[in-house]
Amino acid sequence: LKKTLFRSFVISTLLVIFFPLDMAFGEPNGGLSKEKKIDHLIAAVANSQATFLRNGDEHPAKKASAHLKFKYSRAKNMFWFFGPSKAISAREFIEKICTKSSSTGRPYQIRLSDKTVVPLGAWLTKELIKIEAPRMQAKK
Repeated sequence: LKKTLFRSFVISTLLVIFFPLDMAFGEPNGGLSKEKKIDHLIAAVANSQATFLRNGDEHPAKKASAHLKFKYSRAKNMFWFFGPSKAISAREFIEKICTKSSSTGRPYQIRLSDKTVVPLGAWLTKELIKIEAPRMQAKK
């Protein structure tokens, strides 16, 4: 019995160390994975029909989403940016990739259909809240 308990303890400990819980069980309460949330945000940009303002230039939604996808794919492979093999959260994606130009430091903005200009990070945060809201209500 002691050997069985010890063996179970060792296996459980190794699983926790080498197999993070969010990988084993996904997001809590059946929510979207980090990657899926980021995919949804990129799709929201592509489907927004808004104009994106980056480094003083205007870009259509599809081009802006392609740019964010490119930055995201590059950032995932940069050890110094997110750490080794770290799954990037949707909030980190917004904060570190979608708020400003990595070359000039100028903030990214979005011009909505009503001509209102808002920071892209704030707009994406609202989109993330919409994505997470149904899952938060399901928890209750």
